[in-house]
Order: sequence, then structure tokens, then C-alpha cells
Amino acid sequence: MFDPTRDTRHWLWALAEICGLITPSQDEEEESSPAVSIGTSIAEAWKATAEASELEEDQLASFVAYRFGLPLANLDQAKTDALELVPVSLAREWTIVPLRSENKKLVVATADPTAFEAEQDIRFVSGKFAAFEIAPPGQIALAIERLYGTSTHLQPTPEELIANSGEGIEHAIRVVEEDDGAIEVDAEDLESGPVVKLANLILNDAVTQRTTDVHIQPCSGMGVVRFRVDGVLRRYLELPQPVFLRVISRIKILGRMDISDRLRPQDGRARIEVAGRTYDLRMSTVPTRGAEKIVIRVLDPESASSLEDLGIPPRDLEALSRLLSQRNGIVPVTGPTGSGKTTTLYGALHRLSTPEVNVMTVEDPIEYELRGITQIQVETKRGLTFATALRSILRQDPDIVLVGEIRDRETAEIAVQASLTGHLVLSTLHTNDALGTIRRLTDLGLDTTAICETLRGAVAQRLARKLCPDCAETITGSLTQREEELARKFDVRPTRRAVGCDACNQQGYRGRMPIFQVFYMSPELEEAIRENRAPSTLRRIAMDQGMRSLVDSGRDRVIEGSTTLDEIERVVGDRLLSDRPVILSCSGGSVGSEGASCSAEGPSGSSGSCGDLPTAPRPASTPTATSPPPAPSPAASLWTERASEAESEAA
Repeated sequence: MFDPTRDTRHWLWALAEICGLITPSQDEEEESSPAVSIGTSIAEAWKATAEASELEEDQLASFVAYRFGLPLANLDQAKTDALELVPVSLAREWTIVPLRSENKKLVVATADPTAFEAEQDIRFVSGKFAAFEIAPPGQIALAIERLYGTSTHLQPTPEELIANSGEGIEHAIRVVEEDDGAIEVDAEDLESGPVVKLANLILNDAVTQRTTDVHIQPCSGMGVVRFRVDGVLRRYLELPQPVFLRVISRIKILGRMDISDRLRPQDGRARIEVAGRTYDLRMSTVPTRGAEKIVIRVLDPESASSLEDLGIPPRDLEALSRLLSQRNGIVPVTGPTGSGKTTTLYGALHRLSTPEVNVMTVEDPIEYELRGITQIQVETKRGLTFATALRSILRQDPDIVLVGEIRDRETAEIAVQASLTGHLVLSTLHTNDALGTIRRLTDLGLDTTAICETLRGAVAQRLARKLCPDCAETITGSLTQREEELARKFDVRPTRRAVGCDACNQQGYRGRMPIFQVFYMSPELEEAIRENRAPSTLRRIAMDQGMRSLVDSGRDRVIEGSTTLDEIERVVGDRLLSDRPVILSCSGGSVGSEGASCSAEGPSGSSGSCGDLPTAPRPASTPTATSPPPAPSPAASLWTERASEAESEAA
């Protein structure tokens, strides 16, 4: 029996002995040192186990896959977009090859399905859960050199970046000085040196690739630079530890932060000019184990657009315009961080700001400067909070007020007072959907009377990636298994799929578009709120009056061919699926949420299969006796025969 808390055998050797592939030696039976012990490299363990069991490595791989309930890996099917998510150094360290990326899952070939640390590292660098498939370590090592050596989309080294940058990169980015009383910076530190070149390259490429956030962070004894493009992090560059630390210091100098203080979080800001266009940088550092991590938010002040330029569908634009036509009251825009709430509110102010009205904002931070609008930056350390700033604004004769976020009871109560005295208050909240605004305001301490008298409605939004116009493929034939799963889940057939090309960096998507949900306050809703009716009742009333779910809006985008169901699932998630029952069909009767059978058909009248239903990624784990094994492979049959022989001998 294998006891991982006391046994000194390597898991592979122990598994082979337990299953009868290897006969334990007399020394091992007397609890002496095992032939292959814990700490042995995975390659050596596979070699020794294969020799002792007289199996080829392919047969041993089939045996391991069978015992762990995992599929065998096909190393010839590794995709470039998957290789980009894992650096070659990490692939060599853990003897893994990323094969393909599937929504929130990264399928990875490994020889060690028990390597929990590898799974953690994969999730850290890729942002996806690891789903292991089994391959021999020797084949994986060869595949690493072959695949990473020939890929044309892998990250360059810092030396390659600088060598290919040209002579002008040192001056491609100009730091725009601001007189804000910050510390003085040596001009030589700002204008010369290889680290300055490298930092400029990172910022220059971030701007040209439409990056919203740059992440520079420590990882496994080195530094990693990642760009968030269209809401998804992409790996950009690996930095040796000494270079990584100097780049962090360079960025901190740009942000006028204290480079000697590495133990406390710091915030900084800078303004740079790239190709004649000005960009604002908001920087944040946090101390981590071994080094600092820095995140840079890249803001383009010239990108603030009108509502008509944001790509809002006509139906949603009309609904939003109706809310903005109110003379007073509170109109919140809700959604998670990075869902475009501020951009939508700035578009609203662009429409509402005229010479006849006084528009004032309280923000943290001020992301874009708006002409003709008074903007106030929150300074918590100096006592200027959302609540104190909003209270002061009300003495400035405003007509329209934008509050960056209603995050506490005091701010919520002042916003109510402002709306009751004839002001239109726009703000943001963090809720899952538009109707969640009611619950959130209640949680902040507002009574139902105040909510009914001031809330005019709410907008929930998400940002979904748009299919790349250069490579998106129209679906004319059958759907893939994944597309069929999502078609049943969302009750709609996709019309186009993502492919990937150089124009979209092999992602299949380029740019983003908003997905909206809008609800209006009505007498029926007011009555239900005053009676503290259940959220499901409020939702039914709102939908009866025309409110559509975020999923419904997402379906429209899929039908028109603008995006994919994979993307809608990513940004909307399972919890916000439409409240209308969607039945997942299978060949033996449909499966409901409780596992009860029924007989409904799929979305197109065709029956599906239980095996096609989406499942969560399986984490790496040790084999269990309770897990039902898949169909035996040839090596598994061999194991069965040998195990039977061992049992007969023992008897």
C-alpha cells in the first residue's frame, strides 16, 4: 500500500509495484531504500520504471494515463497560442508542453500528473486552469526544443528586443514633466542607458499593441512582462532577474516613486509622448516574495468618445438615452473592473455637457480630461474622499454630477440628497447585473423609500472581444464539439468562429464591444421594492416590462457574427444565463439541474449526448480507487494480466 506521508518511493515506482508491474526487491520489502525514491527526477523515474517493468515508454504512458483517468497527449497538435502562454524556461523546468487553450483551461502534456506546483505555476503565468494529458518525458523534452525552437510568435529576449529596436528607441518616448512638487529625478537616469531603452521598448510596444495594463512581476527567479489587450493578459517578455529589478526601478523613477523603498505599496503617475500622442500612466507597486510587482495602467486622454462612437447597438443606445434624459435622480452603471463603465459614463457626459449646464465630477483617478467639465481628483491621504468632495460639489451649483464610485453609506446618502434636490447623479457600482443595484444600495444602508424615490434605472455592461475581421471564419459545416456544447448551453447557433492571424497576434479577436442590460424604474417595481419582494420577483417584473438579460444581448452579438459563444461565456459567466429554462438534451433523455431525466430536444431539434455536456477542468491529483477508469488501453490490459498473476502468486 502507498502512504504518501511515510512512503519514500517515487510515486511512479510505487504505483508500478502496487499494480504488479514490478516485483518489490527484498531490501524494499524490509523498508530499506527503494530503487527509485522521492526526489528522483521524473525522467530518471520513468526510465528506471520502464526498464524494471519491461515496458516501452509509450506503454508506460498508457498505464499512467489509465490509472489517473487522463487522456494520452498528442505532441504533434501543440498550438502556437498555447505555447505563447507558457515560457520555455517553465516548460523545461516542469517537463511540460502546452497543447491548446480552451476558454479557461490550458491543456498541457506532462509526465507527472502529481506535480501540483507545476499546475500552480501554469495557472499563474497563463491565467488558466491546467488540464493534464500524459506523455513520456523524453518525448516531451524533444517536443520542447522542436516547438519552442520553430515558433515564430514566441517572446524575444531583452537583447533581441534592443538589437532590433533601431537607434531611435531611446528617444521614441518623451517624458512629459508635470510640476506637481514631486521628487527631482536625475536627467541622466531619464535619458540614457540600456535599461532606459528596454523600458521604452516595453512602453512603446504596449501603446502600439493597444494595451490597457502592463504587468511586470517576478516569477520563478526571473521577471515576466505581460500585456492586457482586449481584456486578456498576453505574455510579452521574460527578463533575467538583474534586468527585471533595474526595469522596475526605471519605471518607479518615471512614476516619481521612492526606488529605495521596496517593502511598501506605492502609487505613481507619469505622462509620456509616443509618436506625437500623449498617454497617461497610472502605476501601482506591491511587495511580493523576493521582489516588487508593478502594474501600469495606460490611458489615452484622446480616446474618450461619444456614445455613438462606442459601438452600442441601436436598441441599447435608445434605452440608455432614455435614462440620461432624466432631469434628476440616480443612474448607476454597474459591472466588474475593466468592463468599460467609466468610458460609458464619459460618453454620457460628452452628450450631456452643454454651455447651459454645470457638470462636475469626483473621480479616483481622473482617467480622461474632459473639456468644459470640472473634475475633482480624490485624495484620501489629504482627507478628500468621495463623500467630502461630493458634499462640497453640492455648494457649487451643479446640474449634473458624476461620482466615480458609490462605495460607502455616506457617499450613497449624499448622492440621494443631491438627486432629491434636483440633480442628476451618475455613478458606478460593482454588481453582477442591473437589478443588483437595488440590493447593493440596500446593503449600503439606504432604505427602500429613498431607493424608489431616487433610482431612475440602471445599466449593466460587459466588454466582449470582437472577432478579427481579417481572419474570422464563417461556419458553413458542422460545429466543433466545444461549439455544440455552447450552442446547447446558450440556445443559439454560432455563425462565425475565431481563427487567428498576424493582424490579431494569433488570438482570433481584435478590439472590444459593449454588451448592455438596462432597466427602468416603474410603479410596479417600486411597489415590489417597498414590499421587499424576492430578487426573482423583481427580475420577472422587469423582464415583463422589456428588460433583457446580458446573455440575451450577447446572443444578439453572436447571431450577427461579431463575436463567439466562447467569448460570451467568458465575460458573462454561468451565473447570468437567462432565467428562461434551457434544457440540455442527451440521447437517453434530457438532464436537468438535479439530474432528473426528461425528453426535450436540443436547440435545433437534434439530440445531444450526456458526454458532450461541459465539464470543469480536472486538476492534477493522485489516483483514487473510487474514480471510474476509462476504457483499458493495451498497456492497461497488460497491467491487468500481471496484477492477476501477482494475486495468484500471493494466494
